[in-house]
Amino acid sequence: MKRHLATGLFTRRSPNKSFEIAVLASLALSAGALAAAPEPGGGDDGVVAIGDHRRWVYDAGGGWVSGSPAIADDGTIHVGSGDGRLLAVAPDGELRWSFPLWAQVSSSPAIGADGTIYFGAQDGRVVAVDATGNERWSYATAGGPVSSSPAIAADGTLYVGGADGVVYALTPDGDLRWVVATMGAISSSPAVAVDGTIYVGSEDGTLYALTPSGGLAWTFETGDAVRSSPAIGGNGVIFFGSRDGSLYAVNRDGTLHWRLPLGADVRSPVIGSAGVVYVGAYDGHLHAVASTGSELWRVDVGAYLRSAPAVGRDGTIYVASDEGALVAVRPNGTIAWSQDLNTHGYSSPTIAADGMVYVGGRDGQLLALRGGEGGPALAAWPLFRNAAAHGGRAEHLLAITSFSASPAAVDLGSSTRLTWETLSCRARVNSIGHLSDAGSISIRGWTRVQENGCTAVGGSRTVLPSQETERFELSISSLTSPPLEDAAEVAVDVRAPRLISLAPIVSQSSLAIAFRAQNEGDADLRRSAITIEYDVRTAGPRSSRLASGTLTRTYAIARGTTITLGSITLPDRGRAFERDGIDIAVRLSVAYPVAGTLATAWQHFSHAWTPNEWVISDVLVTALASAIRGQVHLDNYNGHEGVDSVCDYREAAVGDHFLRQESYIELGFGSEAPERTSFDIPVIEYHPEDLPGIDYYFYLNEINAAIGEGSGPDLVSIADGKLKLALQFETAGGRELRDWEYTWHCYNDASAPDIDVTKLEMEAALTLGVRNGELVLSGVELTPTFDFTFHGAFNTAGWAWAERAFGRFADDYLGDYLSGTLWEHAEDIAAGITGALDAAGAALGRATPTRILSVRAEGETITIRYL
Repeated sequence: MKRHLATGLFTRRSPNKSFEIAVLASLALSAGALAAAPEPGGGDDGVVAIGDHRRWVYDAGGGWVSGSPAIADDGTIHVGSGDGRLLAVAPDGELRWSFPLWAQVSSSPAIGADGTIYFGAQDGRVVAVDATGNERWSYATAGGPVSSSPAIAADGTLYVGGADGVVYALTPDGDLRWVVATMGAISSSPAVAVDGTIYVGSEDGTLYALTPSGGLAWTFETGDAVRSSPAIGGNGVIFFGSRDGSLYAVNRDGTLHWRLPLGADVRSPVIGSAGVVYVGAYDGHLHAVASTGSELWRVDVGAYLRSAPAVGRDGTIYVASDEGALVAVRPNGTIAWSQDLNTHGYSSPTIAADGMVYVGGRDGQLLALRGGEGGPALAAWPLFRNAAAHGGRAEHLLAITSFSASPAAVDLGSSTRLTWETLSCRARVNSIGHLSDAGSISIRGWTRVQENGCTAVGGSRTVLPSQETERFELSISSLTSPPLEDAAEVAVDVRAPRLISLAPIVSQSSLAIAFRAQNEGDADLRRSAITIEYDVRTAGPRSSRLASGTLTRTYAIARGTTITLGSITLPDRGRAFERDGIDIAVRLSVAYPVAGTLATAWQHFSHAWTPNEWVISDVLVTALASAIRGQVHLDNYNGHEGVDSVCDYREAAVGDHFLRQESYIELGFGSEAPERTSFDIPVIEYHPEDLPGIDYYFYLNEINAAIGEGSGPDLVSIADGKLKLALQFETAGGRELRDWEYTWHCYNDASAPDIDVTKLEMEAALTLGVRNGELVLSGVELTPTFDFTFHGAFNTAGWAWAERAFGRFADDYLGDYLSGTLWEHAEDIAAGITGALDAAGAALGRATPTRILSVRAEGETITIRYL
């Protein structure tokens, strides 16, 4: 038996310089000085036992079995016990041998290629025992327990950490090669990468990367102690937990790959298929994390998780909870079953080649439970210490070590050259990789074998990025068991033109729509054919299409420039103004000569019409006065000039002898020919009571009123919010009212008085309104005023009667009839007013009303709101 005591000077080498750290023996930490992990709280663990998966239980006789069982090639299970022994148990549960150490063994054993079992003890020694249970050697550290599990390099070198904060490198024969001191105790078990780099955590909160010669490659600091044992991914990324509550992924060069906060002390991770990382934490959950750093799921196992999980060939994850249950979790995060172990679970489960799961308990028991078919998962690091023998060494590596684009910024239509290098170690590389945006490619370009037997393969390819390209991704995979894969991406800045439609410019007067576009990209648009698809509809629900089609023009558009691409004119003004606005949809497509068609999605714009207001003013009054023309002719007298008396003894209607009808209204607007409407006027009769047998009949004789030209400047006016037309009848001819006296069947002209009408005016008050977007008359009122004088004999009573009778005739007949006639012409009058608005608007350069929105009348003002 060899015993080695390391004292005095420890040397740590760095690639850049060598330096020495003196460690005094008096500073060595004893086993009692180490702070034990806090005990978990009690309570229901929340896991329900489903069936009994136990095959056998071996009772070690006392103490803890806290280390993870290590399995030799012949299936023998090796585990340390709390009563100071190393046990070798056959697959059927029978003890093959035990090695007494007289010191508690909490370290997980590691089995070398020759079957030698290496482990640490609480008395500060590292011990080597052969496959038959005989001690080969032991090495005494500077002080304090060794709970770290040894890692075995490809050349057989052992790496183990101690409570004294030192990493020891020992030969297979137990000789010291070198030591490296950290600033804290080490309970983390080292992991050895394919290239020989050793990764180990320390209570000082740091992950150390050491070279095989004992140099310091790099360090990575976390926020608290690192008790977790690292797991190495197939691409060389190192995963480990920290007491700061985070799971870390660190690249091979010591840079952070990603960090995932989980909220509690994170223990040792393992890696399943597809690079999924499984890790337990003091939050009582098993976490599944994608290789990219996003959490896939978490499952509550009801108690603290101190140990590492184990992943089976069928994807089942096994984990021992602090409350003493072995929980089997499906790959989707649901619990398949759990087995009550009747003990605290500090031991990390190990899966044998036949699928049997071995786990230790705090009560000194080793348990064998039936797992799934097959052994551990074919993955980069499926168990604590990677393999069932717990060598703690990565066997394979497949990584993309570099991936770049040159140039990294190109204009659309220009090419970039992608260059990559991969590194494979004992990984049979698939020769086909996938390069996004460039299809499948051969990753073989050149090959270089490195000193450690790994192979570097590099290549390059010239590609033409598309407008959507932001990065290129390269993926590689292996045909090795376990299958490995890696992916890398490189950002590419593709400077491309990018056309967007701006809100079209709409002319409300001409209804022209100009389409605009802006190049908001970071590159000029080369001369290209641009097609504009457009669809113009009335705004709102149940819209109707006003225009649709395409325009194609050729343009070159500098970046940041806005141009007009073309224009159309809406063909139907009336339909365009049916609603308060229009909706315009535009889509652009560019036949870009260097990158095919660049298309945009439909873009929608709303354009609201701007209402105009027209206050009817003197200009409009004058326009209306000039636009309306015509005349009123009142005449129902048959004549018989020069006949003083007519006697007719025939039976005929009284007064019919002198009655005829030639009364009419002629009304026209603008250039339209006046339209004549004829009507009949009744005879005015007077039968005086004081002259029995004498009757008087009055006829209207040639009473005329001109409308428009020649009618005077006051034809049109505004008062009381109404449009008023003043009809001035011509009454200067005399005898406008002809009278006949009827006595004894004779009509006597000479004896009857004549009446001269000296004034007859009719004022038509028109109230304007809106219906269906058009100007209409909503009311017509006619008010007559008159004066007259008498010629010839007539008594005073007759004068009073004549005034009353003619007043009633003017009010009740002429007023009602003329207002009714004007009402019959309401549409023509409204159209004439609209036409006058058009004419006045054109003279003043104003928009032509197409749709009247409202009419507001107040006092001497009428305001028309229109489109």
